[in-house]
Amino acid sequence: TVVLIMGFRDKIFVIVTQYGKIGSWIYVTVGSQLPSPLSVTTSTSTNVKFLLGSITPLYQLCASHIATVITTENSGDGRAVVVRLALMKNSDNNDGDQDEEIGDKELFNEIESMVKESI
Repeated sequence: TVVLIMGFRDKIFVIVTQYGKIGSWIYVTVGSQLPSPLSVTTSTSTNVKFLLGSITPLYQLCASHIATVITTENSGDGRAVVVRLALMKNSDNNDGDQDEEIGDKELFNEIESMVKESI
């Protein structure tokens, strides 16, 4: 898995690929609301729009989470995040060895960790 993050004046571009394909392009904006007096956390809303490629729940979740992580690390930035995802399906991640199969949760955690390291 390769993660590349590039910042531009109005957008942050994130590439997450496992095999060098174009994959899906997803445009994400993150809006943060102030915490209510009764709440200790802020609530964050994301708007996800697929620009190109496969529309899958995993890609939507990954793109939304990647944008939230980047926005949290760069609070007050306000730039939109364009995410390019090209991930192998679970059956493509291994050569038939069940012990080496990477599940969606493990892949999700790996991507989150790599994005945090790249920021």
